[in-house]
Amino acid sequence: PQISSHMNEEFAKYMPHIFESILKAFDIEVKLATHKDSDIGELAKKKFALTGKVDNSLFNFDNFVFDTSAFAIKLAASSTVFSIARNLRKAFYPYISITLPVVAKYFNFHVKEVSKKALKTLKALNLACDDQKDMADIFTNALPSLSLAVHDSILKEDVQNVHYVLKQLNKALDFLSQPLLGDNVLADLLGGLSQVLTFCDQEKKKIIAETKSLEDYDDQKKEEIEKKYEGVNNLMQIVMEISGTLLK
Repeated sequence: PQISSHMNEEFAKYMPHIFESILKAFDIEVKLATHKDSDIGELAKKKFALTGKVDNSLFNFDNFVFDTSAFAIKLAASSTVFSIARNLRKAFYPYISITLPVVAKYFNFHVKEVSKKALKTLKALNLACDDQKDMADIFTNALPSLSLAVHDSILKEDVQNVHYVLKQLNKALDFLSQPLLGDNVLADLLGGLSQVLTFCDQEKKKIIAETKSLEDYDDQKKEEIEKKYEGVNNLMQIVMEISGTLLK
């Protein structure tokens, strides 16, 4: 990343030799290795393969070990892909088609350092384009993965991550004029935003109920509640901004 930041577009001459290997590192499989043949170890491996998450109730070093080296490679590669895409600017255009499918897979990755780099790369891909149609294609192809990330974050009641995903979605929308997005895309977007507003309403009701259930609470607890409420308000604000962009 440091070399690409200093050379900018000049770094493009090295891309044919290195970039596919970097993408493969980004997409490296993180495995669970079983120490011995055990039903619990095998079940844990299957759950991890399906969800990408470790079931803590099954986690036991006697059954399997986590491949931390693969995680380290994935973390480094996610940062490198983002840095190269951002620094090469227009020179990155030939690599959009092979980059988007990889980064989109990780919009919803359970390690946020990886998912956030993947999401931030979306803006860099748009900056590599001159044609608005290319930008619209990027957005349309990325939308299912963005929607899944929002949906799963709502299920986890993760207000901050819903906000982060929508913030990156909004940045991608800033590049587009609305007619370039098809009616189906717009309908999906507005439907998703409606779900987010419903989630916000539910979260506010929980915060109010939590406040009422406390007969007395100290300054620290009061600050925690205010922070939760602020987070929901910020999420509602980004929904309003996106809605305004779509309805222009």
